[in-house]
Amino acid sequence: MSNVIEFPDRGKIEEEASLWIVKFEADRPPSAADIRELHAWLAQSPAHREVLEQMANNWAAMDLLSALVLPQQQPSVVRSTFERAAVWLLAPFALMLQVLLALFTPLRRPQLALPLYTLLVTGLLFHYYGEALFKPAPQQQIYSTAIGEQASRTLADGSIIYLNTNTQLQVNYSPQGRFITLNQGEAHFDVEHDPARPFEVTAGSKIVKAVGTAFAVQWSNSDLKVTVSEGIVDLREKEPPASAAAPSRNSAVNTGPAEPTANAPLLRLQAGQSVEIPAQHTADAGPSEVPAPINYDAKEIEQRLSWVQGKLIFRGEALEQVVEEITRYAPLTIEIADPALKQIPVGGQFRVGKTEALFDALEAGFDVEVSYLSEHHVQIKPRGK
Repeated sequence: MSNVIEFPDRGKIEEEASLWIVKFEADRPPSAADIRELHAWLAQSPAHREVLEQMANNWAAMDLLSALVLPQQQPSVVRSTFERAAVWLLAPFALMLQVLLALFTPLRRPQLALPLYTLLVTGLLFHYYGEALFKPAPQQQIYSTAIGEQASRTLADGSIIYLNTNTQLQVNYSPQGRFITLNQGEAHFDVEHDPARPFEVTAGSKIVKAVGTAFAVQWSNSDLKVTVSEGIVDLREKEPPASAAAPSRNSAVNTGPAEPTANAPLLRLQAGQSVEIPAQHTADAGPSEVPAPINYDAKEIEQRLSWVQGKLIFRGEALEQVVEEITRYAPLTIEIADPALKQIPVGGQFRVGKTEALFDALEAGFDVEVSYLSEHHVQIKPRGK
């Protein structure tokens, strides 16, 4: 048997890392399969991750790779269904084996054998049964990003969450389901298929339910926007949890976290569809109040979800609308001094947070001047005025 340890070929790793960078810089957004394949490549050795992170940091255009493609792996929250079933099925046989071994132990050591076997098997049974019977509710995870920051998280089941700027959400996995609460901001969900455990995202009074799909939810100032890129999702109205009802004098108060429940679907969205529900309809609107979904082609869906790749794509939107979008990614107040400039159509592709590139493009393509009135106050006005 050979004791020679083969060290990784750093030159080969650097070559493969450069191919990954080129692949993830392509116009096509990376799929969940692409990201899982990259994770498998990273797991080959610590050198793989080290080289890719170093090249990403040195590559000016790759400031997003380390945030979106190298997520922190989260510990498993729920034991697999197969493992739990195996434990419960095999435990009685283990107990029978303990009894048989105790009975057939030589008589010269009965006083020692039975306690040892009993202690061993009881400990094993308590380890598994005790976990199932006495384990507290799964701990909730809270993830957030600051203004201008983006991140991704790979959950215990392999689902991937991409967090956009200024976003906060809460993850609660349990054997009954996968529950996400979007408190603010925008997130894209690439969901692993699991019919036995629904995947639900709650935003305000609405629940977006999906099984094996990809979609984005934006929750800002009580406005709700849902965009589906793969599969089908149902938009539902959230019911108040049973524990929220006023208890009677003879009933105990349940202070534990309650899982959301929902009525019949208000709306079903398919791939390529999006719906925007304004604030006045997110509190208590009924089915008739929900706007009809809007159909988009592949390029339009790509534009709406371009932030997942760390890009902002504009195709003729008014300058006023562009300014509103880019200020989500920078702590800036951008003032358009002349109302006539607000409707200037803007087109182009910009990196998230690279507002200077947008300002340069405006000055180069339009007869405008961009001035900093203070560190966080920018003014756009006609040149020479």
